[in-house]
This record gives sequence, C-alpha cells and structure tokens, in this order.
Amino acid sequence: MIRQRLIAGALSTAPPVSQAASLALGAAYQNTLGYDVLLVVYLNITVNTTGVISLGVGPTSSPAQQTIVTGVTSLGFCPVAIYLPRGYYALLSTSGTITLTVAGQVALPV
Repeated sequence: MIRQRLIAGALSTAPPVSQAASLALGAAYQNTLGYDVLLVVYLNITVNTTGVISLGVGPTSSPAQQTIVTGVTSLGFCPVAIYLPRGYYALLSTSGTITLTVAGQVALPV
C-alpha cells in the first residue's frame, strides 16, 4: 500500500516510487515497486515565456521524449500524470525559457 505524507511543503510517496526520494527534472526515474503505478508529478511553474516540458517513458534509462507542454501557459501548479509500468523509466525535462520546480508527487497502484 502506498501512503502519502507532507514533507517540507511537498507531497512525497511512502514508499517512494523509486530509490530516489523524489523525481528530479532531467534525470531518469525508475519504478522499482514491482507493480504498475500512476505517478502524478506536480510542477510549480513561476516563469514560462518559451518553455517546453517533455516526457518519455520506456524500458531504458533514456526513453524517447515527446513534448507535453509548449509555449506560454498560465503560471502555477501543473499536474503531469504518468502511467509508469514496473521496471520502466520516466524522464521529465524542460527546455527554453521556463522556471519550475517539482512541488510533489503522488503514486497510485494500477
């Protein structure tokens, strides 16, 4: 069973979805739980003039990415839902002029 808790103002999963405490932008993130999860990552966007957010999911640590957000969007929290099969990697990254942080994550078994 996955529990959620509030840590320093950000959501975290317990146990975490991978060995990392939280997803880091630009770093491959592996689901090591042994079952598929729906991972929702909450991004806090503070600046976005020409920003692009890309996501890739695959069996290797460098999955091909596709653009999921492009151009000028409203600022604030942006949830990104990721279906992440067991053993697969998620890679969430940005390019262009965008400032954001990972505000939290929630993982639900599927």
